[in-house]
Amino acid sequence: MLSFFASEMVSATLRVEAAGSRTKGIWTPGSTSDTTINILAPQPLRPNEIEMLPSGEFAHNWSVTWLESAMGVEPERDRIVYGGNSYLIMSVSDRTPLGDYYRITMRQEKANE
Repeated sequence: MLSFFASEMVSATLRVEAAGSRTKGIWTPGSTSDTTINILAPQPLRPNEIEMLPSGEFAHNWSVTWLESAMGVEPERDRIVYGGNSYLIMSVSDRTPLGDYYRITMRQEKANE
């Protein structure tokens, strides 16, 4: 299905973070690995989707994009880096029955987070 939108596909980086661990009460974050992926150019959320966000979340720059493979993406841990911005993946919707793709909802991370 996404092959119809080939001209809209852009290169981005998928930053996958391994699970961290706690040893003697000290938290050690997991390692990260970067993979170059092709995504459909990010689009803003629709107004009705923004209304459904938790209170205060409207201040973040929320976007949606589509992938051909979810590749084990972990919501609220992994990120997509595109256009010099880092986006925390908030949800992954499996749309394979509709055309073999995944819908990714993500929010832009700000420097002070």
